[in-house]
Amino acid sequence: MAVSLKVGKEIKAKSKGKVKIYGVSKTENKSIWTFEKKQIFLPSFLNFLIKLGFKSEDELKYFFGFKLSKEGGVISYSEDPFKCKYVNIDKLKDKVFIFEKKKLEIEIFFGYEKIIVIIRNDIKDSNKIWKLISEFAIFVENKSK
Repeated sequence: MAVSLKVGKEIKAKSKGKVKIYGVSKTENKSIWTFEKKQIFLPSFLNFLIKLGFKSEDELKYFFGFKLSKEGGVISYSEDPFKCKYVNIDKLKDKVFIFEKKKLEIEIFFGYEKIIVIIRNDIKDSNKIWKLISEFAIFVENKSK
């Protein structure tokens, strides 16, 4: 399921700030993360995917980071996710995206107020995943609205 990006309606990425982690549940080869739904999540999560080895257009075909050409056309995602432009995260409601590669599957669900990320991976990758997530997110106490 691709999200269409209309030129002129995109939002430039911000490189500062962290997303809040409201909760995490872990088993041997699966973790479920609940994140704050904030615009900085999009470039931060794309950067996370790139660091995990998702680099080809084919692997990232459903992601929504785009770099615009001088002519105004969409070039596609950039090697630097913080120089891309993104859809407004508030428009992503009840949307699911899945990224897969050898021994790694990442499912991301955009709800109305939160983002749920399910990561199925080889047990030896767990520490690497936690380290990469901690680069863009911080644990906070869950405060229900």
